[in-house]
Amino acid sequence: MGFFDWFRKSDSTALDEVLAREPVVLPPRQSRAAEPARPVRAAALPPMAFAGEAAEQVARDLFAAAATISDPNDRLFVSTLIRAVKNEGVELPAMPEDVIRIQRVLANPDCDARELARAIKHDPALSTRFVSVANSPLYRRAERTNTVEDSVVRVGMKQATSLVLAIVSKAKMFRVADDAAAADRLHRHALAAGVAAKLIAPNAEVENDAFLGGLLHDLGRVFMLSVASNQYRDSRGQSRVRPTTLDYLVDKLHAGFSGLVAERWGFSQPLVHALLHHHLPEEGGADLVILVPPFAEELTHTLACADLIAHLVLEEDLDADREAALVGMLEKIGAGEPEEVVVDTKDAYEALQYELGRNA
Repeated sequence: MGFFDWFRKSDSTALDEVLAREPVVLPPRQSRAAEPARPVRAAALPPMAFAGEAAEQVARDLFAAAATISDPNDRLFVSTLIRAVKNEGVELPAMPEDVIRIQRVLANPDCDARELARAIKHDPALSTRFVSVANSPLYRRAERTNTVEDSVVRVGMKQATSLVLAIVSKAKMFRVADDAAAADRLHRHALAAGVAAKLIAPNAEVENDAFLGGLLHDLGRVFMLSVASNQYRDSRGQSRVRPTTLDYLVDKLHAGFSGLVAERWGFSQPLVHALLHHHLPEEGGADLVILVPPFAEELTHTLACADLIAHLVLEEDLDADREAALVGMLEKIGAGEPEEVVVDTKDAYEALQYELGRNA
């Protein structure tokens, strides 16, 4: 069973049952105080409905969507998504084992590069690819490194998780049953966004989460497409979400599910907020000020820029409004001219793709 085959095989609950079983009362949105960021560990989140910032936002948007949908197949899709948020028989993706192993080491404040290298060397194939990618232009500073230990020092311990995630992401994360083309397209976009985010990050603090954020920012799209694909497959072709509904809901809700996955995986609150709101800087308006706390503002703008840059790197056109938004956002974080940023990102992205594929 693949990474995105999360379903515990049980009959789907009708949306009306989900809505009727437990009334949902969510507080109104409020502006966030400028508190210092605190990591939320996945183990600390109780298995209940709407535990956490991301879960609250996704739940709010899902129930709003449910009120506008009448087609039974579409409502089944929404009910499945609601059950995922509520931990009711539909599981969100689990963190890959390789990443769990790295996170356990990094959880020890006294860990060093040698200890982290031992965790990476647990998987010989991962070790080889880790050294290879650490020598790509994205990380390379001078001479090549030949050992995992030296590669950890070059990459930096805080960014080791991002690099391991990049290495395992295509095989273990970006998979959609019966739609390999969509999964491949999303994976390429995620890698390009990760590279762009790392290159344009305005400071070292943002850079620590930038590549990771780029890799995860559209993971919600993969999850939602997988839910729709599994609904069709498990019903033996009898229940298909209408394409217009699927496109609308994925566009509207994917950022929330990306943030929800990051929240459940125990990543930092700045990263969770940046994933939740990575489209707001592009859209502008009052919500950007109201919803994005100051401690996540720079990372949110960085991911918003990286998302648009990735489209250009992959030769996907942006309309005039999005181009103007990109220019303004790059200026805000002091990242340089768009043309130069896109060229630099494309070069680093292609080199990273080559290293990832060379030892696959």
